[in-house]
Amino acid sequence: EKILDNCDIAVIVVDGTQKPRAEDDEILARAGDKPKIIVCNKSDDPAFSPRPCDLTISAKEGENLEKLVDLLSEKVFGGKVDLSGDVICEERHFYAIKAALSALSAAAESIGNMPLDAAAVDITSAWQTLGEITGETASEAIIDDIFSRFCVGK
Repeated sequence: EKILDNCDIAVIVVDGTQKPRAEDDEILARAGDKPKIIVCNKSDDPAFSPRPCDLTISAKEGENLEKLVDLLSEKVFGGKVDLSGDVICEERHFYAIKAALSALSAAAESIGNMPLDAAAVDITSAWQTLGEITGETASEAIIDDIFSRFCVGK
């Protein structure tokens, strides 16, 4: 309930192989006037019987998932965001890119005002920071941070 109350947009997924349930109606009622996308799943199943919705998908087969992303982008951003480019999916990458941009900005400012060695220090810093994303310059601490999120079964 808290998730639905606090979300900016609700993606409500219903099972297209089952008749509408009271739970579905409760969720739709709770969403109220909140922006929402109603998705009817399992379009790959022979028992599929679509109901009124914004989009039918097959999560299993990946059918219409790109259309779902496009619809979500349209609802959230008014279609003003180009999702065809690269996406940063790790917070650590975001901060590394910000740090590299800051270092490159400092290098650009120092060129012409200071010896080139000063700019080289900032450029090297940017290179090392970007290398943390690609793995080329990852420090022991970065590697420990990455592997700390893995759950390895025994």
